[in-house]
Amino acid sequence: MGDFKGRAFHFVYNYWDYSGATQQSIKLAKESSYKTIFINSQKNNLFFLNHTSDNNREVINVPSLLVSRILALLYILIFKVKKNDVCHFHGFHHIPLFIASLLSRVCFFKCTLEGVDDLYSLKLRNPKFLNFILKKIKFINSLNEKILRINKESNLCHDDKLVVIPNGVEIEEIDTSLVYERNCFICVGAVVPRKNVKEVIEYYIHNYLDSELPLYVIGPADNSIAEFNEAYFQECLLLAEKYSEKIFIVGNKNKQQLFEYYRRATAMLFFSHKEGTPNVVLEAISFNCPVIYKKADEVVRSILSIKKIDNLQCETTPSLKSLCMISESGELRKRAFDYNIRTIQIKTSQLYSNMVEERV
Repeated sequence: MGDFKGRAFHFVYNYWDYSGATQQSIKLAKESSYKTIFINSQKNNLFFLNHTSDNNREVINVPSLLVSRILALLYILIFKVKKNDVCHFHGFHHIPLFIASLLSRVCFFKCTLEGVDDLYSLKLRNPKFLNFILKKIKFINSLNEKILRINKESNLCHDDKLVVIPNGVEIEEIDTSLVYERNCFICVGAVVPRKNVKEVIEYYIHNYLDSELPLYVIGPADNSIAEFNEAYFQECLLLAEKYSEKIFIVGNKNKQQLFEYYRRATAMLFFSHKEGTPNVVLEAISFNCPVIYKKADEVVRSILSIKKIDNLQCETTPSLKSLCMISESGELRKRAFDYNIRTIQIKTSQLYSNMVEERV
């Protein structure tokens, strides 16, 4: 199997706003030796295609008006995408997927979130032309073993189309000359119902409030997120305000600011209802930050299946001593290397190459 020689067209939602799936596609692009182009679907006031760039990455913003969107996507998929290029769909973009299928473009579909774009959920939503699209797609990335099982049970495609390539993490170099005191708890993610932030705050209050270690809730909490719910945010805010000396909702932070929290956190509390492969869990363990999670969370449990560390399930209420020991062991960071974005990019590139070679 040779190196991929074409271009990758990443179809993403909300390139310019908070999106974990988009951030994964950007990480892949940064590690790629071939050209990558982003086709961005986002609520906007555009009537025509808009070409922009972001850190030397080409971004084509597609109009939101239906007729203009269809015409723009036809132009891209007829005149821009060539024989040896791959259309990588991060989520089920039904209009461009259908057009790309009609035009016999090389398509790779990634399920990004259980309950949203796994095959069973798509089957329940019954989008038009679903069976036709799935027949044309070369491979479907189920992202984790749980979604793979759901996809197989949907009986919508042959198992040989299903692959598992998890999300990746950029692993920062550790400056061993710097010593960070682990002196807080963190919750990282959008303040929305799916992320279960209110339950995180309640869990902290019942189990760690007396530890003298504060809780920082880090993540966007506004209409830039499709899932944002104002009433839910206010519930979280009111609960935090009752313990305003210990609980802080600090909003979104840039990459380096977030990394400082990972370095200083005794643990991250992660109770999300549904995920693909949660980026923040991979980031946390790359900084040896323990992640306390729910026993029922099969995806996080598989990431943290490390024999040498104690149980991090929230039902056991890990002690501060055990959390410190886990951090100091370095086993979490070792596990993070299994998800190194460079390794994930190599696997993705090999799959691209395979798809194109199959077509020749």
